Amino acid sequence: MVRVGITGASGFVGTHLRFFLYGQRDKYKPISVQKSDFSTSEKLAKKLKRCDIVVHLAGLNRGEEKEIYEINTKLTKTILTTLDKINKRPKIIFLSSTHNTRNTAYGRSKRDSEKMILDWGTKNRVATFSIVAPHIFGEFAQPYYNSAIASLAYELSKNKKSVVNPDAKVELIYIQDICCLITSLFKKKSSKTIIPNGKKMQLTDIYSLLKNFRDVYFFDIFPKFKNNFELQLFNTFRSYLYPNHFPVNLDLKKDERGAFVEVVKTKTRGQISFSTTHPNIVRGNHYHTRKIERFCVIKGKAEIKIRRLFSKKVYTYKVSGKRPVYIDMPTFHTHSIKNIGKKDLLTIFWINEIYDPKDPDTFPELVKF
Repeated sequence: MVRVGITGASGFVGTHLRFFLYGQRDKYKPISVQKSDFSTSEKLAKKLKRCDIVVHLAGLNRGEEKEIYEINTKLTKTILTTLDKINKRPKIIFLSSTHNTRNTAYGRSKRDSEKMILDWGTKNRVATFSIVAPHIFGEFAQPYYNSAIASLAYELSKNKKSVVNPDAKVELIYIQDICCLITSLFKKKSSKTIIPNGKKMQLTDIYSLLKNFRDVYFFDIFPKFKNNFELQLFNTFRSYLYPNHFPVNLDLKKDERGAFVEVVKTKTRGQISFSTTHPNIVRGNHYHTRKIERFCVIKGKAEIKIRRLFSKKVYTYKVSGKRPVYIDMPTFHTHSIKNIGKKDLLTIFWINEIYDPKDPDTFPELVKF
């Protein structure tokens, strides 16, 4: 079992890295190094002693210029000094930024931290790595702090107006791709600076894509995705819809013949399934990292529960086939459906890709602890 220390473990990248490692928890044990662990050298030493690898993500990217530089470089110095005191020599992976070429406090702090870590690794004959990342986007990024994409997606999800710089260009990389890159370095033995390639676009084009997703999806249609990047962008957008957007009422059309409901309208591919569930039986208790999945009960009564990974808060939706609604499962949220009626439950499921047993993107996890 490889023990991976993560500074800034509760931040945007840290949370996603823990998601990523949780899917491989038979191999890796994350050790969260929180802000409070830096309060005393004893607390930090206690955490670092347990680490085979340290992934250094902690830092400020907003605030006063002097504060940003001093805090970010102090965090790096404190880690290295503490490792020296306890005579610990773990591999270090540092998340830097393409801003490291700029003469801003943030850029200088990244550049100087890279050098400190590289020098420490050279002195101690330990492999160290710096990932010079472009603009990182993905689910659950904090609007107005982590990412311009997060701010735009959040504003569109709430039908707010956005101000978009028509001249701004961005180079984007998806958060889980960064996590995959980080873990790929766990077994590397030679120090290296890695500059991953992102997707370069005008910010106005990103906004147009997000707005199209919003406009189509709010008319109960799944948009068509030209590539994985667009799917990742859509999943980022819809991560801001939970929990209040759901359940969504479906149009129930009735006449003398009975009733008719359009459950899924899509411009993309997918797979439709249905299940019957006996009373008091629970299905699901798993999560997905990329799939879009829709639940729609068409007969009986059900209780649908959703919980984000590492959170204790469970959202519960009670639904009935008498008043059809749909709930789309967010990525990185474990979910379940229970028959709370006295008769068999009939549920339709739609998912945006055909099931592949070799790559199911389905990870078991109980909704309730």
